[in-house]
Amino acid sequence: MAKFCPECANPINDSSMPFCSKCGAKLPGTSPEVQPQFCRTCGNPIGDNNAPFCPKCGAKRQIIPLEVPHTYPSYIPPVSKEPIKPPVKRSTGEWILIGCAGIIFLIILLSYPYIIHHGGVVGVLSGNTQDSRDQIFAKNLSEIVLTINDLPKGWKTFGSPNVTKNSYSSKFIKVVGLTPYVIYLNINRYPTIDQAKTEYISKKAEITQFTVESVNIGIEGFGYVNDDSSIVEFRQGNIIVRTQYGVGGIVSTFDTLSIDDAKNYANIVVDRINQ
Repeated sequence: MAKFCPECANPINDSSMPFCSKCGAKLPGTSPEVQPQFCRTCGNPIGDNNAPFCPKCGAKRQIIPLEVPHTYPSYIPPVSKEPIKPPVKRSTGEWILIGCAGIIFLIILLSYPYIIHHGGVVGVLSGNTQDSRDQIFAKNLSEIVLTINDLPKGWKTFGSPNVTKNSYSSKFIKVVGLTPYVIYLNINRYPTIDQAKTEYISKKAEITQFTVESVNIGIEGFGYVNDDSSIVEFRQGNIIVRTQYGVGGIVSTFDTLSIDDAKNYANIVVDRINQ
């Protein structure tokens, strides 16, 4: 048992006392091994010397134990210093935009069956929608062609028609003075609608020297006027029809020609296809 208190160096007269009578510090008991002790002022090892003063610096003995128990405070989460932001208030314009977006979504939702039936959103926006008339036509081509009875008085057939199972071409002529007027008809039928679509796109892309206009005839159609002719070409299902109304002879240009000149004869053909 130590003779002096390790905290205040008070003499310990009663070796059985567990605490110092002056400062109340717990008194160390007898240990088989001497624990190293250090001066609090200079850090000099004191060992088992119970002198009331440090033998090196003379400071009043205040012993630092070899191991000082360390306790850790319970974890306290940091408190955020950021102020609580009030709820964001939307402006009238923002509410209007949200409402419009909701209406558009509702329209799309209600139109979903129509969009699917007509080839999706891209098909609807591009105008390439499917139509009940977009089908395979297998009727004899001779049943849908122009005949001399479809033309005004004065027209005559010019040569014999060129006829196969899936194509037909014919020509009519009328001469007024020295000017010949001609009507050409060409019909081609394809095995599938996709093949007809591909061919139609290719024919339309070939016209680069003249202004091409969309024509409301068949599933899809276009027309243009060149130097001496009015030409309309359209697709109806798997059939592509071309009608041409031309002026020849000594006239190199004919300013009074319009797309309607060829369209009038194309309408006769498309009506017979749909019958």
